[in-house]
Amino acid sequence: MENKKKKLFIHIGLHKTGTSSIQRFLHINRESILLKDKIYYLPVPQDDIAPWQHRFLNKLMVENESEFYNYFEKNINVADNFIISSECFVENDIYREKLITLSRFFDEMYVVVFLRRQDCWLESLYKQVVMYDHRIDFSFEKWIEIMLNGKYLYFDCNYLNTLNLWAGYFGKRNIIVIPYEDHVPGSNSVKVFCKKIGINIGKTYKAEIYENKSVNNRELLEIVRLTNKLLYIKWQHELINYLVIENDTEGEINLVSKTNRDLILNNYKAMNSKIANEFTQHKCLFNDNHPKQLNWIPFKGISKINKIIVDEYLERKTGSRLFFNTINNTR
Repeated sequence: MENKKKKLFIHIGLHKTGTSSIQRFLHINRESILLKDKIYYLPVPQDDIAPWQHRFLNKLMVENESEFYNYFEKNINVADNFIISSECFVENDIYREKLITLSRFFDEMYVVVFLRRQDCWLESLYKQVVMYDHRIDFSFEKWIEIMLNGKYLYFDCNYLNTLNLWAGYFGKRNIIVIPYEDHVPGSNSVKVFCKKIGINIGKTYKAEIYENKSVNNRELLEIVRLTNKLLYIKWQHELINYLVIENDTEGEINLVSKTNRDLILNNYKAMNSKIANEFTQHKCLFNDNHPKQLNWIPFKGISKINKIIVDEYLERKTGSRLFFNTINNTR
C-alpha cells in the first residue's frame, strides 16, 4: 500500500482572529485528534505558557533550532498530518525562512490564515495594543491614520502583501485564506479551522473555547490609554480597582464611526477584491454589511469622579497631578 503524503498545516493567525481559541482547542484535544484524525499538534510543555504555542515556538525556532527540527524528526511517523500555530510567524521574516526548511519532512505544506475585515480588525487590535501588548497612548483616530498610511510594527492591513510574502515561499495554491467574519450561524473560528484541515469535531471532543475578549468599556479604555506613559502596569491594575465604571454596553464597544468605517473599507476595497479573486476564487472577500455599523455613538468623555480618582492616584504615585493636563473631554 502506498504511503500517505505527509502534510504540514502552518497556522499564522492573524492577531485577533481566534488564534488563542484554536490553540486551546487543539491543546486540550491533542490526544483525541491524534488518535481519531491522525493529526499531530506539537505539544506545549507545561512549564511554558500552555496551551499557547506562540512563545514556545518562538523560543525553539530562534534559540534552539536543532530541538525544533528534532520534534518533527522524532514524530514524523506518528501521524499523517501535522499542525503548528503561532501569530509570531507574521512578525518577522526569519520564521518563513525557517519554516520552509521543514519541507524535508513533508510532501505538502499549507499556510492557514484568518483575515478580518479591516475596520473590525483595526478596532479590535487597537484595544489590544492599548490595554496589553504595547501600551500605546495615541488616539484611535491617530491609529487609523497610521495604519492607513503604512503599518504599526508588524501589524499591517495590507493583507495582499502578507499573502504574497508567504506565497513566495510556499506557493499561492498552498495558502488557505479564511474570512474571519463569514462563519455560518452556530459556528466559530475553531470549527471553521478544524473543517478546513480535516478534524471532524464530534461530541467526544472537549468543546471548551477560550476567548481572548476585548475590553467592553470605552471610559476604561480611554483612562488606560492616557495613563500608559504615566504609570507602570502594576500601578494601572491597582488604579482600575478604584475607578467608578458603568456598564454602558452589553457587548463590545464600538470605536469606529460611520465616516471612519467607510474610509477604511473604501481604502481596501480594491485590494480585498484582488485577494478574493487570487486566493479564494470568490467575488467578495468580506461581507460589507455588518451590524456594528449601526452601534457607534460618540464617546461622552471621562467622568469627573474618575478624573479626580486618577489625579489623586497619580499624585500619590508620581507626586504630580498630570491627568488634568492630559484630557480635554470630561462629563
